[in-house]
Amino acid sequence: MKTKLLVVMMILLVLTTGCISKPQTNNQVVSNADSADVDEPVSPVLSAALKKLFAVKNNVSQDDIVVLVLEETTKHATGIVEYGNPTNEIDTFLAANIDSKWQIVYEGDNDFTCEQVAGYQFPDYMISDCQ
Repeated sequence: MKTKLLVVMMILLVLTTGCISKPQTNNQVVSNADSADVDEPVSPVLSAALKKLFAVKNNVSQDDIVVLVLEETTKHATGIVEYGNPTNEIDTFLAANIDSKWQIVYEGDNDFTCEQVAGYQFPDYMISDCQ
């Protein structure tokens, strides 16, 4: 319940300010494949990759999905995904980069079990709510 309230508050903050601040990157940078000379935070690339995964997984258009990465490293991410019409659903997610490919480990109402995430080596602060 506490996490869901936090998610709703974050969305309201984004909507009322009209902007999204640069997501935290935990001081880890990866090279952007499109521009080998410049290191950039993984967030823009990660958000686009996750958006595609959520669209395929749930058989919806990418245009109806908003992904907000709240915490990330080069191998793990957590945040919220919002689906537009017709569902208007908001879920939390955990994702892991396995063999250079992002995978959705969990998507739902933040009720994931510790067993679901055990093999992915998530940082403790990302999975402290596991049951």
